[in-house]
Amino acid sequence: MMAGGLVRRGIWWGWLLACLVSLIDLVGVAAVLGHAIWASAVRLVCGALLLPFGLLIVRNGMQARLTLVTRLVRAESRSRHIARLHRYLVNLLLVVLGLAWVGLGTFNLVQGLNDLR
Repeated sequence: MMAGGLVRRGIWWGWLLACLVSLIDLVGVAAVLGHAIWASAVRLVCGALLLPFGLLIVRNGMQARLTLVTRLVRAESRSRHIARLHRYLVNLLLVVLGLAWVGLGTFNLVQGLNDLR
């Protein structure tokens, strides 16, 4: 029971960290940091965080998507149909976001490795 709570907390904090890393990446690591040697390290770290978490969400490993949907969508007492639709849409959005993170993480890893050459 305690391990399940620890996994759910890890998924939640991983979600928040991945959102922060995405925001940093969208601002533009290259624009802010230039092509310094440590910019490639930042790209590698961004890729190393986004790629596995994106895969975890897309594949629903350790029920990550279900955990996030449950946390993001509170039970709505007005209508079960609206709550079901809301959960479905958030689930779909998480799949799309996970795919974007996989792509962004892969791109950052490739760019970071190319910059190290």
